[in-house]
Amino acid sequence: MAVIPRIPNPGLIVIDLKTGQMVPVWWRFFHDLMERTGGVGSLTILFQSDVGEVVQAWGERLDDIAALVAADGTFIVGDGDNFVGESPAVARASLALVPGTHVFKQRTFAAAGGAFWANASGVSGNPTIDVALQVFEVTVGQAALASGGEVILLDAAASETWKVLDIVLSADGTNFDAGGDRDLDITDGTSIWSVVPAATLKALAVSRWGDAGMPNPATASHLFAASVSATDIVAKYSGGATDYTAGSLTLRITAYRTA
Repeated sequence: MAVIPRIPNPGLIVIDLKTGQMVPVWWRFFHDLMERTGGVGSLTILFQSDVGEVVQAWGERLDDIAALVAADGTFIVGDGDNFVGESPAVARASLALVPGTHVFKQRTFAAAGGAFWANASGVSGNPTIDVALQVFEVTVGQAALASGGEVILLDAAASETWKVLDIVLSADGTNFDAGGDRDLDITDGTSIWSVVPAATLKALAVSRWGDAGMPNPATASHLFAASVSATDIVAKYSGGATDYTAGSLTLRITAYRTA
């Protein structure tokens, strides 16, 4: 193989002894190189040989990786010449990895089907952000209220206490007859969250807690009061003297269990 000389300072100007002309030194260098190596073909052969050696070296590295046996809990670590499977602790040292102190942790869950939770009161429903927040929708009919009767709106289990967040009266139902004059309390026997007036019962209209048809409590402290432990919240007559003989309405209570 021809010896390839080292190129001198490419900025120099020299005299070509064959032609007597002033030429850049780099031109003279490559002209001599072509003569010594036998021309362009020889340069190509040298280049191909060099590339072939590099490809062969990479092939050997790939063979090293392919020969590794997979094992649970190991990492492939290599320095370009050797590839090995190492344990996490050894690999961490090999790669100079340092365990982080700020780690993001996420906990997720998935549920399928319809009602996947039920509380002690037997109320079930679809997933909510907090199962302590629940909605109770109950139909209140005249027959159940007659003669001192009551309709359970929120059935509290043992040791449960609740805070009422909202009450809505639906216009869907049957007006209570004109012969009666009773109001309708929403109460646990201690706190009275609202008293629906007789006028509303006789002409049902959508009313939300705080409206004239579903007023706030007469006693201010009852507004945020929790129910008595293990005591149901009910609807029952108050005031007046004569029960109704017909009528039905729907109440929806949103409440939060505090215990």
